[in-house]
Amino acid sequence: MAQELPFFEAAKKTAVFFAVLALIQGFRYGKRYFVRKFANRTQARMRMMLYHSLLHERDDMQQEKTGEIMSKAVQDVDLCVEGMRKVTTEIFDTGVLMLSYFLALMSYDPWMTLCAGVFIPFSMIIAEKMKKIVARINQKARAQSAQVAVLTVDQADHAALYRILGREKANLETFDRALSQLEKDMIAAEVLENAMQPLYNAIALTGMMVVLTMGTERVLAGTFSVGDFSAVVTMFIALALKASKASKLFNTFQKASVSWKRIQPALKPPAEEESEAETDPLVCDLVVRNLSFGYPDQKKLIEGLSFEAHAGQIIGVTGPIACGKSTLGRLLEGSLSYEGSIQLDGKELRDLNEAQRARQIARQAHDPQLFSWTIEENIRLDALGDLSLALEQAALENDLKTMPLGVKTLVGFDGNALSGGQQARIALARTLYRKSPIIILDDPFSAVDSKTERDLIGRLREDFPDSIIFLISHRLAYFYQLDQVLLFNGEGKFLIRSHEELMEISDLYRELVLSQSGKEQQ
Repeated sequence: MAQELPFFEAAKKTAVFFAVLALIQGFRYGKRYFVRKFANRTQARMRMMLYHSLLHERDDMQQEKTGEIMSKAVQDVDLCVEGMRKVTTEIFDTGVLMLSYFLALMSYDPWMTLCAGVFIPFSMIIAEKMKKIVARINQKARAQSAQVAVLTVDQADHAALYRILGREKANLETFDRALSQLEKDMIAAEVLENAMQPLYNAIALTGMMVVLTMGTERVLAGTFSVGDFSAVVTMFIALALKASKASKLFNTFQKASVSWKRIQPALKPPAEEESEAETDPLVCDLVVRNLSFGYPDQKKLIEGLSFEAHAGQIIGVTGPIACGKSTLGRLLEGSLSYEGSIQLDGKELRDLNEAQRARQIARQAHDPQLFSWTIEENIRLDALGDLSLALEQAALENDLKTMPLGVKTLVGFDGNALSGGQQARIALARTLYRKSPIIILDDPFSAVDSKTERDLIGRLREDFPDSIIFLISHRLAYFYQLDQVLLFNGEGKFLIRSHEELMEISDLYRELVLSQSGKEQQ
């Protein structure tokens, strides 16, 4: 019986060991799960804030491709969130373990631990110095990657034209040079970032010479047992390798900080503005008085426009090309400065902050403005809920049936993996998904047939009884279904009447309608 005691004692200690191990791993799993969940939510929220800020406030959207700007901004968001996630994770995985190893080593021999450990902070200092170089190389590689992406899309979109003009060979040479430079930049960035890890390891492990020398002396002197010596060597190696891994985090942190500096000005609104917006009542009345607008050094597109709109109304906006239809949409959205007054339930639009406008107004621009994400991500942004209704309202169901991945299908750079009609309807679904009180749709039905067009109008009236909807379009076949029609004549003037009244009093409107219906004006 006495011989069995050591066995049971060993079994007991083994069980305790595995229980503690299971507990630690359980904590690690929980930590990683909640950190990842938090990072995903933060990433979605930052993307949403960038979306509103960039579309509503950046003047260079007209000069630079929106998709390119969005893709760059999203890359910066991803780098920031990934840096945050890695640093948070390593505080536990690396920081806590390093402290545990250090304290354990100090309990064996404080002087040997301090002498051997001096090389560890030295490796971290080198990593700190290297982080700026690594960030600069990575920034150069990212810029070159963006240029190659633009050239790729340009080649695909204009291949036939370049062939006709005889520029195909020259453009291909330009593309090859850019691709070759990207390869060099990516190799430099990858090698510099990953090749530093062995260097950090080597510097941190230099202290092993101290451990081996002083540890051997203590074994010979009888101060250490062989077991003590083995434990010290094992823990010091683990400490040094963890420290070198922590050093690598400096490079990750630097890349994240560079991205953060770029996107920080666009991350609006502040938390207090959001909380204020959440308490605002939803709009049910829109009053426009003496609205005027003109681009600098140009004749006014809109002058003295006045009208009222109420919940449940659908208002059509039409007129000749470049008469101010889309400009009116941007004015009602709050993205352009204006003269006169636009009031939402008595509150002036220009006085509302970004969060308040985003809550009250949704606009589908003429350009779909898609991110290089999946269809689902482009529609949801950061909002949770059922997508099915928005997909029906935008007539996307049949398209999704032809896609093996459905809503998980990637749309490609600037949406180029999809047809123009599919891009427009994804943008429409994104706008309708949020059920905003004021919905502005710029040419939303350009890629659907007349029957689907009529059905969609019926769905809008049925599904959005509490919203004011503006339909900006040059297609007038369904305008008889609308409550009012705002007609621009291209000289800053306007008429706002019912479809029937405009057919009687406006030669321009009557000609537009009859020309599209295939009838000849008598």
